[in-house]
Amino acid sequence: MDGATPYNRLVSLDDNGSEIAASSNEYVPELIMRAEFLLTEGDVNSGDVFTINGAECRLTQRVSTDSVCVTYIYIQL
Repeated sequence: MDGATPYNRLVSLDDNGSEIAASSNEYVPELIMRAEFLLTEGDVNSGDVFTINGAECRLTQRVSTDSVCVTYIYIQL
């Protein structure tokens, strides 16, 4: 924590369904959780931590960016 005051921002949990991941010639179902943030509300970076419904989550990898929003994969801590 950097001591900054927490703030609220909008987040959309982007179609968090199971996807198929290929690993060593096998298909393994893996839950991929994505969160989408509006760019107008400020920067979002890998490693950022946010809380949703009382659960703390960390952004891991950027999936996509367009002129309106950015989407990251996240994990629940």
